[in-house]
Amino acid sequence: MRAEAAERLVAAQLTAPAHADRSARLYAEAVVLLGFLDGPGTAGETTSQRA
Repeated sequence: MRAEAAERLVAAQLTAPAHADRSARLYAEAVVLLGFLDGPGTAGETTSQRA
């Protein structure tokens, strides 16, 4: 599951405007997966690391 989250985080870095919706969805999925693995409260850390 951690590998799935990592793949989504990498794919979420797509920068072309055509990929914006997919990028946001992949990032949100990764946050959920990491939340399952690491427990509650980790999504905020992941969100702040994205910027």
